[in-house]
Amino acid sequence: MSTNKVVAFTYPNDADGNAFRDNKTGLEFYSAQAGYHNVDGGAYTDGTNDYSSMIANFKSKGAQLFTNAPIPPDFNQMWKQASQAG
Repeated sequence: MSTNKVVAFTYPNDADGNAFRDNKTGLEFYSAQAGYHNVDGGAYTDGTNDYSSMIANFKSKGAQLFTNAPIPPDFNQMWKQASQAG
């Protein structure tokens, strides 16, 4: 798949999210090593209802790829908001 290699990262502030975000062993470290530009959405609290600022940041930076490790309700909320934002 052709991509601009800009990837949006956002993980919850929990054990899973912190493991993915680790700057020596996490996914962001390895994606940077592979030549991807990371756009960090920051850690969010499980149960967050408003992801609009993260989504706007990802769009403004041209992110074409997205990764997250959310709990299911958070994924549903974020995905709906991303779809609405285009």
